[in-house]
Amino acid sequence: MKEQAINLRKQACKLYGKKVVAPFIKGKKLRKPLTSFIDNLRASKNFRDRQLYLVIARSTFKADAEIFKKHFAKAIGSDMLTERVKIVQILLAKICREVDVGYSKSIDKVRNELLIKGDHEITQFI
Repeated sequence: MKEQAINLRKQACKLYGKKVVAPFIKGKKLRKPLTSFIDNLRASKNFRDRQLYLVIARSTFKADAEIFKKHFAKAIGSDMLTERVKIVQILLAKICREVDVGYSKSIDKVRNELLIKGDHEITQFI
């Protein structure tokens, strides 16, 4: 039951990133409340919130790579570099796999940090 609730949240966040965040930030409509809500997810002490932040970031990247680069990549590279929770690290690795090398210096920094740590559970997703 709990796993089903988590999957529903992930699906909602994918839709939210693709259909709400990308178009409204790009159109400057509701940019400030959206970014503050998303920043609160990233800075949360609850790892599930950080996990959902990365799901939103990944779906935003799929919808509009420039919005991802401007509003997510730098924050991920600076705030989530020292992430300790495995599931969040796996999501970081999946984002690193999708973003081309050289597209974002911040994501390249996260990719290098994950590779240096050398945890096979994480690096298999890069």
